[in-house]
Amino acid sequence: METPVVSAAVPARSRILLVEDQTSIREMLSDVLARMDEFEVVGQAADVPEALRLARETQPDVVVLDWRFPNGTGLDFLRELRPSRLQCRVLVLTGNTNDESVGDALAFGARGFFEKLGGLQDFIQAVRTVASGGAYFGPEASAIVDRLVKAKAAQVTRTEASPAPASVSRPRAPEPLSPLSYALG
Repeated sequence: METPVVSAAVPARSRILLVEDQTSIREMLSDVLARMDEFEVVGQAADVPEALRLARETQPDVVVLDWRFPNGTGLDFLRELRPSRLQCRVLVLTGNTNDESVGDALAFGARGFFEKLGGLQDFIQAVRTVASGGAYFGPEASAIVDRLVKAKAAQVTRTEASPAPASVSRPRAPEPLSPLSYALG
């Protein structure tokens, strides 16, 4: 009796669009990712208008997005991306991590936040995580997400503690949010 041959499905390569205004960084990241079987770099952009055009043309799975450009920000990209309904995940790449940028990126759908001070292996892990549908936050961004979640939980607690008129029923308090649910919700 002959044993049937079962072919293992080869996982699809994640299509990556790199958006970074610094040419040397963009080209180095492209070279690293292009050498890996799991990734295909489908485009590189140096600014927001070019990134939006390439995102529409190439339909990437993941956009690695710098946060600051001479003529705009990553937030500009995210604001424009949302109405176009592209199904890509965004990993923000930045040298300047702060509460406002992390909060804005999450509010507009970014799935990760990688600090440029991180190592190359951490960057590759961040891309893998975001490409597979997860969320990735570097150390500074994780601390900010934690603070944002705690502030939101405190706000909910304060709202719960305020007296309501007798004729108004009080909704049940939501469960505290984890950093991941805050980021993805």
